[in-house]
Amino acid sequence: MDGANNGQLAEDEQDRVQKAVGMEPKSTVEGCDNDDDDMWAQELERELALDVHVKKRGMIPFHLPHEVLMVLMSMVSVGRVCRSWSLAAAEVTRSKYRNIFEGLFLELLADDATGAIALARTVEDALHAFYGLDHGCFVPKAYKEKARMLKFNLRDPKNALLRTRLFQGDLSVDALVRMRSSDMANPLLVQQRKEWIKKRTREVTRNMRDLSGFMYSTDLFNCPSCGSNETQHSQGRRKAMADRVCIVVICCKCPYRWQV
Repeated sequence: MDGANNGQLAEDEQDRVQKAVGMEPKSTVEGCDNDDDDMWAQELERELALDVHVKKRGMIPFHLPHEVLMVLMSMVSVGRVCRSWSLAAAEVTRSKYRNIFEGLFLELLADDATGAIALARTVEDALHAFYGLDHGCFVPKAYKEKARMLKFNLRDPKNALLRTRLFQGDLSVDALVRMRSSDMANPLLVQQRKEWIKKRTREVTRNMRDLSGFMYSTDLFNCPSCGSNETQHSQGRRKAMADRVCIVVICCKCPYRWQV
């Protein structure tokens, strides 16, 4: 008991000495620290319990009705967002070319509007089955190119033979969509194309004959046109250039010529 009293007296004496020299008593400092800890703990609890309001981001309505998506796709062009949007975009594209074929056949078959519409839909279905069916839910580029090719050749006033074969049933729709442009074009245009190719071939060949010097055969060069390495080359000169000397190469497989 005396030891406890002596200890309490010693602490009181120490506090009086600290007050005399301007220091805070130990008990006061500990009390302040405890108060700070309590305040910090309460503030942390308030922050954890605080209901922070997060602003919601705008969401794209992916699951719109198919009719609404078709109207939307007809007004704007979008990329591949999701399957439903791609299906709507593909349906809009198909409807566009189906209407083009219907308008074309209605002009050509004015006496049979029902047959013209049915033929237009059959052509579009065959076109989509051949080009677009393997690509899933979007229309490929080849479908659009072939549709424009069919429109051009069927509307050509000089291509009556193609229209007659199609309308009389001599040319099936499946065979029509598989035809190449050279087979589909009118005979006059095909003949003009052949004559133009022959003319350009003669011009290139004549220019090569005008080259002076001996033509050396080599496999050092690859033709940019056909990829063959069977070439001949000779030394030539450029006009109005400081380094006028060049090597002229001609392909033995095709009449392509280039400078090195």
